[in-house]
Amino acid sequence: MKHALVEETDVASNCFGCSVQNDIGLKLLFDDGLDEVSAPVSLGRQYESYPGIVHGGIVSTVLDESMGRAIMVFTGKMAVTMGLRVRFISICESFAAYRVTGKIISTNGNMIKAEARLLTPAGDLVALGEASWIVIDPESVISGQTKVPYRTSLYIKHEINRNGAACERN
Repeated sequence: MKHALVEETDVASNCFGCSVQNDIGLKLLFDDGLDEVSAPVSLGRQYESYPGIVHGGIVSTVLDESMGRAIMVFTGKMAVTMGLRVRFISICESFAAYRVTGKIISTNGNMIKAEARLLTPAGDLVALGEASWIVIDPESVISGQTKVPYRTSLYIKHEINRNGAACERN
């Protein structure tokens, strides 16, 4: 079921992933299915790492964007990525035609797990993304007052301590 949040808010007006107004963005145009979203993907030279190869960070962004779209469409909620795992199966070639899909795997209160796949026209897997998301308040996003939820701050501090990372996140 498609929720009104997708149609009624203007939060995507400059979105790097889906806004047609963002001059340097990906301009992904999603089809909203019954249980997953999908979009055609073809990325040019401006997104390359090596000649002819799309940068892995851009591939990760495409996957992340499709999961975010699925969350908005199928829950009517806005959420931000807490953790993202990407597995690269093969090279994403510049200018080649692909399709990205995104769907929700599970929800637990304000936590959402999602999955995305980048596929060739033949259906071969190029990259797989899995992410944990936390729901945020749309009013705070629209007003520009987005704050990381307290629970997310605790999670980040726990992960830093557990993994011995040297950086902190505000």
